[in-house]
Amino acid sequence: MQKIIKRDGRVMPFAAAQITEAIWKAAQAVGGEDQGMAQTVTKEVIETLEQTFEKSHYPTVEQVQDLVEKILIEKGHAKTAKAYILYRHKRTEKRRLQEKLIGSPTKIPLSLEGLKAFEKEFHETPEEIFQKTAHSLSNNKKEETIFYNLLANLEFLPHPHILKNANKEKLSFLFHEFIIPTNEILFEHLKNADLLLQNNCSISINLDQTDKPASLLKLFQSTSELSSKLNQKQSQHLATISPNHPSLLDVLTLKNDEKNHFEILQTEDEPNVLPKSHLKAEAYEPIALGWINLTVVAPEKISEIANKAALFLNRVFEKSTYPLSLIQEKAKNKRCSLGIMGLAEVLYTQNIDYISYEAGVFLQNIQGKISKIETNLTSNALIANLFDTTDGTEPFSKQSHLEKIAIKQGFHSPKLMTAILKAGSLKPFDKEIPENIRKLVFTAQDLNSLPRQHRPLQEKDLRKVEKWVTT
Repeated sequence: MQKIIKRDGRVMPFAAAQITEAIWKAAQAVGGEDQGMAQTVTKEVIETLEQTFEKSHYPTVEQVQDLVEKILIEKGHAKTAKAYILYRHKRTEKRRLQEKLIGSPTKIPLSLEGLKAFEKEFHETPEEIFQKTAHSLSNNKKEETIFYNLLANLEFLPHPHILKNANKEKLSFLFHEFIIPTNEILFEHLKNADLLLQNNCSISINLDQTDKPASLLKLFQSTSELSSKLNQKQSQHLATISPNHPSLLDVLTLKNDEKNHFEILQTEDEPNVLPKSHLKAEAYEPIALGWINLTVVAPEKISEIANKAALFLNRVFEKSTYPLSLIQEKAKNKRCSLGIMGLAEVLYTQNIDYISYEAGVFLQNIQGKISKIETNLTSNALIANLFDTTDGTEPFSKQSHLEKIAIKQGFHSPKLMTAILKAGSLKPFDKEIPENIRKLVFTAQDLNSLPRQHRPLQEKDLRKVEKWVTT
């Protein structure tokens, strides 16, 4: 067999290795370890094709794939056949989606969900965004290659605000959230807040710094509302206040105001926190954020990837423009912070119970490997979608993640998956799912059923995780 007819009608050289690879991936998905089986099936597929098609006639891709499914089932590899069919379906769906969304295939290993999220957010192909970002932030060709590979391999991604703004012909402001002081020269700070809002930033204010917090919040609400109308985009902001503040009730009555864009957080411990990442920061201090994909980066490579990510984030400070001299001055500190994505999947593959002491130790070991840059447990739904992982340190929640486990462990069925999604947990299905899997796969609903002291991986501050491990 020398030729094959592709989906677009082109006649191309027949590549037996691609068939073997697809079969082997399907076998691995259900726990198969015999790579020779994939080669044997491929050989039989080729022999059957040669008997069926004359030398002047070539099979289509679909005919070859149909034959692979048929031979897998005949040879008793029903689980592999099922995984191959699902793999084939997802490849077809992804191909159609690529053509619909971006007009051409992409080599970036985005999942279907990741591709949808990317197109919705950036309106360009992943290659275009990553190439422009790497080129804009690098100082030389070597750095540009390093940065592009980091992004294209989905080993690391910076905050979406950086991806959106670091690829324009003229670089713009690359930071997205700030704390605005409210205790002095108030109207100057209001003017600064307005300028930041025009740059699509989110802001955080501390209402404890005034004896009239409700009036202060209304001022910032008006500023935010005007900016939202101009930008045609509404951002979420944060206002913190002590539970003991004498005017607390006046502030809380503003929560349901339709003009309110502020989350109102009652806190005594951490009044100066950023609105989205909830990291502690000084007034007007910019922080460059990024995340490492633990499902892609091998443990022995975490330090290497973290160092490359640190270089990338440092370049963000050097290349950004600054609308305020206050921020430019604070930027000299070059505060970078690196988060992680996909912890739940890695704990599962390592056979570590999500709520165990070992899980905390595992997380601390990761932190130790990223010692040259500040680490955090900040989540980001868009980055999680692009990586197709659980969000930060969150437990399993996505249907696609549970389906992968079900297929690999051999208990997948449409009926069971519907029941699992309805229940929100694997725990009730003791007859259908092995005990070791039910113990390791933790969902958000499982987490909510536990006392607070058993939920340490959900804390936003690594110091709390450290305290939990040591006790």
